[in-house]
Amino acid sequence: MANRLLSAIEKNKYVLGPFMKLDSATVVEIAGLAGFDFVILDTEHGPLDISEVENLIRAAHLHDMCAIVRVGENDPLMIGRALDIGADGVQIPQISNKDARLLLLRSFTPEEKEAFVDMFAQQSLHGFRNKTISCGQMRTAQ
Repeated sequence: MANRLLSAIEKNKYVLGPFMKLDSATVVEIAGLAGFDFVILDTEHGPLDISEVENLIRAAHLHDMCAIVRVGENDPLMIGRALDIGADGVQIPQISNKDARLLLLRSFTPEEKEAFVDMFAQQSLHGFRNKTISCGQMRTAQ
């Protein structure tokens, strides 16, 4: 799924996807049927936990959507769990300084680091050829 999304981005095509906070595979499937390219499953602000997200990832994949999990914090354990249950990528919030960015990068293997995607200021992706999308979200510059 991620390769299809990244391929579209590399070709300068627009990609669209909603944030989801609901524990509803049906809603994720509706997003897929509506033609969205990806879905961001929000475990930072919403009530979703990792066991619920696994089913939402399956629903996204059924409709050829990339599933990106927004983890609760820049924590290698949370990032690993999201990837272990099948997420195509992760969005890491609270990247506010160089140290947080370095912690984020240390969470990935050398191959995965090549796929690091800066998502600072806006919710747009700049892609690379890899299977994992990693996005850091910066809200404040320090």
